[in-house]
Amino acid sequence: MGVGQVLSRILPPPQKSRFRESHWQNAGGRHRSRPGHHPHPWPGPGRHKPAAPATASPSTTVPAAGSARLARRTWFTDRTFIRNKRVSAGPCLPSGFKFGGDNRNFSSKTASFRTRMQVRVDWARRKLNLDRQVMPTTVYDKHGKLVHSAKASMKSMKFVDLKVSSTKASFDIKHWAKNPYCITGAIKYNLKVALYRDGRFSVSGERRKAPHHEAYLIHDYYVTNPPLFVIMKKNKGFHCLTGILCRKEKLRASGRWRP
Repeated sequence: MGVGQVLSRILPPPQKSRFRESHWQNAGGRHRSRPGHHPHPWPGPGRHKPAAPATASPSTTVPAAGSARLARRTWFTDRTFIRNKRVSAGPCLPSGFKFGGDNRNFSSKTASFRTRMQVRVDWARRKLNLDRQVMPTTVYDKHGKLVHSAKASMKSMKFVDLKVSSTKASFDIKHWAKNPYCITGAIKYNLKVALYRDGRFSVSGERRKAPHHEAYLIHDYYVTNPPLFVIMKKNKGFHCLTGILCRKEKLRASGRWRP
């Protein structure tokens, strides 16, 4: 019996739940599901090096008409990822097995991540497009051969308290996603986000200190400028996924997007 057959007997089968789903919400709070809809996460071409997270405090008053260029659409993208190409699967699996990682650093242009939560604000229509996604967890043997894969459930990755007008959008992200091969531990964090059409923003929350975590903003008319990274947090060790071996880490950023 091969290694793949052994793993198929001792490990959970792949999840059959929907891989991705999108919703629209208007100012009245109604949702309309759009299966298979994949909003474009950035408006312009090119690869951008992430800037340092914003820390400047935003203005407390809305600028007068004409003093700031107003966006048509704004994207907020929040992702977790494993920087390594492979990481040990212990203690979740026997010695010698490894989990596949994302093999990259902070970046807005790669499609590799563990989980993603994304909001696109359509200001003129006062609508929010909500998108969540989980990439498969892959298992490799000691020879580097892919022997099994499964997807984590998205049922505890949620957008809540959604509000949107023609000038401001706010929402909370409650994120909990567990490796399907592990009994304990999960990628867990909470965020409160406020976005303004004139470019102001505020982000606050907390997270378990693993894995890497990034979030960035994009406005549609900034085609040649890089996205603004508002969260750039490194992995402090996978033991932090348990929630009891590490203190939670605060997440906070505020400022104003400018061309």
